[in-house]
Amino acid sequence: MVKVLKQMACRPEELMLQRYYLIFEITKPAKSDVLVCTAWSTHRTGRSSFVGADIHNSNGELVSMGQGTFRIIAVDLLKQ
Repeated sequence: MVKVLKQMACRPEELMLQRYYLIFEITKPAKSDVLVCTAWSTHRTGRSSFVGADIHNSNGELVSMGQGTFRIIAVDLLKQ
């Protein structure tokens, strides 16, 4: 789920993220062969991104949810 949250927070031209806040809640054991993770960006400012994600089992039941806040570090800042 962390990888999915990071991908939602970062645009292709950006290279790195610094995590400010990340929390996960596990609502039930994930005893399924197939898990589906859905992630979205809830808000973005110039250098911060707020994202959320849910994981459902093959029956459509929620097994985990998470949210995070990331600081975006642009590629051009790293070249200096």
